[in-house]
Amino acid sequence: MGLEPHDLDLVRQARLAGGNSAFEQLVGRYKRPLYNFFLRSLRNGSLAEEYFQETFLRCFRGLSSFDPDMPGASFRAWLYRIAVHLVRDELRKPGFKRALALEIELGLDSAADAPPDPEDQASWEQQRARVRRAVTALPDLPREVVILHLYQGLSYPEMAETLGIPLGTVKSRMHAALEKLRTVLVHDGDEAAAAMEVAS
Repeated sequence: MGLEPHDLDLVRQARLAGGNSAFEQLVGRYKRPLYNFFLRSLRNGSLAEEYFQETFLRCFRGLSSFDPDMPGASFRAWLYRIAVHLVRDELRKPGFKRALALEIELGLDSAADAPPDPEDQASWEQQRARVRRAVTALPDLPREVVILHLYQGLSYPEMAETLGIPLGTVKSRMHAALEKLRTVLVHDGDEAAAAMEVAS
């Protein structure tokens, strides 16, 4: 089985006339993680679907402006930059309920992580709820880096490119966010969750 084509190779093909197949591969590659990003950020399935489609529409229209041969080029970072701007615009709208803004489990979202024992399961669910509340309470900017790094898997340089900020700022925001989460979780009496989740 051959290796899957690199993102940048697909971008090069998609930029050519008749490159629809390559663009469809990019959509297929990022469909699930991008939809989940919107779902976790906005807590609304309809909005997640709407903005997922809007992201790829903007991506398709603006693909000629992305240079895959530029040193350090990252299609993923460029794509998430579009998505982050859409989320920010939605969060700024009057009436948007911030209490539903974000829900991230910081590694606890996989069913495979759930303990099989019913008593352990109950404790695990309680920890999960505490982490959700703590992340939801973060200010917008630190919360963005938590989503992009711990849930979406973007590297620090990719986050810097996505958010249009220096690498040092990304690191300081992540550090501040994790310290805040640790403080909140320990204050809630959940030292185990604090040690486990903030270290992840």
